[in-house]
Amino acid sequence: MNTNEIFDIDIPVIYIAGIVCCINEFEQIQKLQISFHKLGYKVGVISNSKEVQRCKECYYCDIREYSVEEVFRINHLVKRIENENDYDLLIVGLVSGVGILGRKLVGDFGLEIYCWRRAVPIDCIVLNILYGNYTTEVLELLGKSVQDVLGIDVDFYNIVNQMLDFDESEKNNAIRTWLVAEDAFEHSFLEIKSEKVFALLYEDEIERLRNQIITRLNKYSQIERV
Repeated sequence: MNTNEIFDIDIPVIYIAGIVCCINEFEQIQKLQISFHKLGYKVGVISNSKEVQRCKECYYCDIREYSVEEVFRINHLVKRIENENDYDLLIVGLVSGVGILGRKLVGDFGLEIYCWRRAVPIDCIVLNILYGNYTTEVLELLGKSVQDVLGIDVDFYNIVNQMLDFDESEKNNAIRTWLVAEDAFEHSFLEIKSEKVFALLYEDEIERLRNQIITRLNKYSQIERV
């Protein structure tokens, strides 16, 4: 594959990324993978988190620089993983952020996940979002900010138990968060009435997301069970 050619990725690919980089937990990605395994699906995970090195069926791949060559490199790696394994689907779990929260809080402008998106098509995307009082309109705005970067709609949202500290973030010119109390988090999550919103802190929510992903993918792609 030492050639400047983009290859088709023929199996479904799920992306999991955060609106900001510091809220993405590899542990939740691994639990989702295990949840698919329980139903008989063979699932591989590719990530730019070095935590992949301690789990099975996981592969490490990071962005060395933002370039066309890197897009080719990522595409060829994923195609090789597809060719050498009989996975039913792949999860691309990125610790990178995809959103821009303000003039000072831009992260990397979503460049890393944009390169991935050019290299490997997205069949379904789960967006990790910060804790907050969300309405349908607010979620649509968050989804629109991702669509501006990736050119696709967000399928599902996962609320994490971290809240943005605006003052500290702007002062340090970097994202700063603090943990939300468990009872406050649970109460706020239960107030949201949307099938697209999840809280993967809870085991039953991981299973619910898994089932929704299968339903979403089955609309246009057949997943065969092992």
